[in-house]
Amino acid sequence: MTYETVSDSERAYFDTSMWTAILLHNVSQADLGFVYDKFRELKRGTFHVYASDMVLMECSWAIRRRIAERKESASMSPDDLQREIDAKVAQFYEQIVQAQNAGMITVENPTDSLDHFLQRSHDLSRRPQKRTLHYREKRKQYQYIGAGFLDFQHAIIAARLGCSRVYTLDRGFNIFSSIPEFRTLTIITPQYRIPENGAKF
Repeated sequence: MTYETVSDSERAYFDTSMWTAILLHNVSQADLGFVYDKFRELKRGTFHVYASDMVLMECSWAIRRRIAERKESASMSPDDLQREIDAKVAQFYEQIVQAQNAGMITVENPTDSLDHFLQRSHDLSRRPQKRTLHYREKRKQYQYIGAGFLDFQHAIIAARLGCSRVYTLDRGFNIFSSIPEFRTLTIITPQYRIPENGAKF
């Protein structure tokens, strides 16, 4: 499989799923291969990632929740589990700082007022979304796969920060290609494949 590449000066955006996958390895091998490829491209300077405080806060919350909800966490003492969670969140922020110091990542917040930002996210997320109901034959049930409120916030931030590509494992982001406000964004999600030899970052 080949992945799209971008110019050295292009701004890119990683949503929460990319950050948590690289830290927790809590996704399929196919998705993990995509994540590793993109982080390797980041380290080579293929693009520059922009993030915001909202992304960092959501990542911290997602890391805490996903570690706490693992099956193996049920057999741990509360103190041991809390130490593991705190260590993983600290590791995440340390890696962000190291990436900033290496010139790979910029943490910057959109200049829009908070009220406008939240109102715009609300306006977009309340609109009906087409082709979001998916029927799963195996379980004989419908699954809603549309974009959520936080997804719209990610897209707004990426557009406001001048990013041209959004890398995500969430296929719900594909709806943004049909919204005029996000016509400058190209949403990149993985194609399914198993990485050769369990490629590592």
